[in-house]
Amino acid sequence: MRLHGVYTFGSPRVGDRRFGARITALVFRFRNDSDIVPHLPLGLVFRHVGSLQFIDGAGHLHSDPTPVMELMLDPGAHVLSANEAMTLRGMMRTGEALELPVPGFLADHAPINYSVLVWNCYDARTR
Repeated sequence: MRLHGVYTFGSPRVGDRRFGARITALVFRFRNDSDIVPHLPLGLVFRHVGSLQFIDGAGHLHSDPTPVMELMLDPGAHVLSANEAMTLRGMMRTGEALELPVPGFLADHAPINYSVLVWNCYDARTR
């Protein structure tokens, strides 16, 4: 059986350029607004594969934006410093974070949010 297509939701970068070149199936990678996970690990070696399907903060789908358009759609992408990441990790372990609202860059990674947003985008396009 041959793979015909792949859909990812909030996926991190998973391979280098050679890895990406070996994938011949269509790949659609969905990213929800400020989801931090697609920014990991750093893009020095690891790359994304496929066509970006970007869902902005208003819930609008932008299919395969150009690199310049992607920068314009994502001017405030939150990247944690090592210190911020360790502070957040410590808060999660002690339970302090439970008293705070979930930051947008983490909430945007929740599978339920991807499900609802992708369905809403589909529904809007079929009307």
